[in-house]
Amino acid sequence: MRIAVAREVDPAEGRVAATPETVKKMKGLGADVAVEPGAGTKSGIPDAEFTAAGATVTDGALKDADVVLKVRRPAASELAGARPISRATGPSSMPPPNMAARCQ
Repeated sequence: MRIAVAREVDPAEGRVAATPETVKKMKGLGADVAVEPGAGTKSGIPDAEFTAAGATVTDGALKDADVVLKVRRPAASELAGARPISRATGPSSMPPPNMAARCQ
């Protein structure tokens, strides 16, 4: 399973959907974890910490992702490259109605 941690695009959002500690846990369960560059910057987590935890930091993080982790609801354009059957999930909200079919 490929899990992607997406960078938040809302300038007011300072959180990130995963931390290096959660990356270690996901890796321990056998997941492949990819993080978009700069995803943790506003939270004070540099890319190097995600890499040290076992994630791949890449612009192509969402490519072929089975699960996309975000804090805020993703816009359709943010999920470009994710698998059509992938799930977008985060603590704040569900995908917008126009994404319901894509994210189920």
